[in-house]
Amino acid sequence: MLAKRVSFVIGLTFAAWQPLLQAAEPVCLVPQVKGVTIDASDADWADGGYRADALADIRVGHRPNLTSSPRVRLGWDEAGLVIFLRSEDNTPTDPATADGDRVEVLIADARTRPGTDGKGFQLAVTPVRALPAAAPAVTWTDKRADTAAPLTVEAASSGWPGGYVVEMRLPWSDFAGFGKPGGDVCVQVYVHDAATGLDRVTFGLKPTTESRWLGPDQMTLIRFADQPSPPASLAVYAEYQRYRRTQVRITDTAADGETGYVIADAAGRTIGEASTHGRAGESSRATVNLPMPPNMPADRTISVTRVARAGHPAENASVVPAGPLGREDMLATAEFRFETTVFSSAAFPASDFADPLAIEDMIGPYTVVRRFFDADFNEVTSADKPGRYGALVTFLGQNGLKGQREVTLYRAPKSFRWRTQAVGGTDVTLPADLGVPPNA
Repeated sequence: MLAKRVSFVIGLTFAAWQPLLQAAEPVCLVPQVKGVTIDASDADWADGGYRADALADIRVGHRPNLTSSPRVRLGWDEAGLVIFLRSEDNTPTDPATADGDRVEVLIADARTRPGTDGKGFQLAVTPVRALPAAAPAVTWTDKRADTAAPLTVEAASSGWPGGYVVEMRLPWSDFAGFGKPGGDVCVQVYVHDAATGLDRVTFGLKPTTESRWLGPDQMTLIRFADQPSPPASLAVYAEYQRYRRTQVRITDTAADGETGYVIADAAGRTIGEASTHGRAGESSRATVNLPMPPNMPADRTISVTRVARAGHPAENASVVPAGPLGREDMLATAEFRFETTVFSSAAFPASDFADPLAIEDMIGPYTVVRRFFDADFNEVTSADKPGRYGALVTFLGQNGLKGQREVTLYRAPKSFRWRTQAVGGTDVTLPADLGVPPNA
């Protein structure tokens, strides 16, 4: 545990909250389309392609009068993957703005092991908001296993006062080695809607916090097939907010009049209900706050089902709430400290997180267990003699969360006041009272 050739070091490990493997991802069938021209118009699509008429509100911010959900169509032809996107964005931004309106498309190898970063590529498109249609600006990020072949795209974009359209074809050469007709790839589409003086919001084809970039479990698994999956008009996003509650956000583009929804956990147990009052052709939204699960299940999937009624069939959408990965990231950088690491008594100094209330907000009540070791790596309960000591600190949180820190401590031979000492110059000599040899 502690190597004898090195000093005690600071570290952090987690025995729980590792990415959990979910059930096998359902495949979204994307059909072949014919005669599609990349001209920022879907007139030549007719009824072809797979339609995602609702995208999830990944980051809703505090935006009044949130626009209707962007809509995406996917298809393929002999030349490559074809994507059509329509966004009703009524808050245009300067195209030169780094944080302005953007459309991102991510493509990844479906064979990547869940829980890891995938291999693939990303393109970010700055939409055009004028007529006639024009080629938009595109930037690439290439993370393919083989980057020899250049990435290319045929794209067109146009706009009107209420929004914009982006249409593109990604040639099969972009997918070399991991994508072809009849095969599977992972796709994610983000629509970032910026507005001057207002929060930036993001919509996604599959709800995700992007914790693992190009990770298949963060994307939609599609198969280049003959027939499409049914169109999706219901999208759901959920997150564990400050680990005090579960928030579920529902977007429905097929709700007409009073529409009800049933929210269930992975075992099929009802955990909540919601309703919207929408109008045909518009996006209806509902936000529901639910308790945190008392014991975090292995399968955290939450499903939302639209209640069927005359002329409005049932539809289901599911999501794994965002949160645990973000919590790991926060804990990894949370400051944990002793009152002092240089002391002069036999009692070891107290220790805790620098902001314990913030940690409780994040992980709930926690317990700290401390073990101490002398310079010969023997476990001790007090610092009986001057010298170096090591502290192995373990904190235990709710739902099996376990973290550790290893910290170096030093007991000085006698009490010492740093404030009364003057240390300066290029050759620093430590006071003799510290008991540190000059050659240390």
